[in-house]
Amino acid sequence: YCSSSLVMSYSFSSESSSSPWRRPGAEEGTKTGRFPTMETSPSEVLEAQLVALQEGDMEGTYRLFSRARRSFIDDAARRDVREHRPTLDRVCETVRTQLTNECPGLLEHSLHKILAVVGDPNAPKGRLATRICRVRVDTKYFIFTLTQQSGFDGGDPRDEDGFSKCWFVWAIQPEDKKGGDDDEHTLPSPPGLALRVLTTV
Repeated sequence: YCSSSLVMSYSFSSESSSSPWRRPGAEEGTKTGRFPTMETSPSEVLEAQLVALQEGDMEGTYRLFSRARRSFIDDAARRDVREHRPTLDRVCETVRTQLTNECPGLLEHSLHKILAVVGDPNAPKGRLATRICRVRVDTKYFIFTLTQQSGFDGGDPRDEDGFSKCWFVWAIQPEDKKGGDDDEHTLPSPPGLALRVLTTV
């Protein structure tokens, strides 16, 4: 069981929570006690985000999204293109709004259980490693997609965040439009993706 207090921390302004904020640089990201690390399994990252979702912790939930997903959230939270960094309050409100609309029943749920974690044994070269996870949340079922972050190659400085090769959540979606109430032992089968069941969850 993983407490959301273990979730990696970003550096925020010393002002109120409505102040702009920034992501950590490489030095901050490699401090001891950070979460996740390269040794953290996809299941541990998923469990941490599920706990954050259960507790209604939007900041913790946001921090466990992948770089690409956070970038989309940041764009949605900006008031206009001139705003470089949206405030933490607006980022958290954007996360809550998106999850409430797209994944009803996920926020502040009572119980959850990770049912399966599967990966592509023949992932295309140059693509991020991916895990597809099936989760029961109360009486509904959701599919979480996790990706392993790429290493910093000297390109986009935003990728030098100290979390290279760490797992993060890229996407969450209901198993079906109704939230799903089918057999918990059935594995997800995303179209076009060759999957295998991992031996460890």
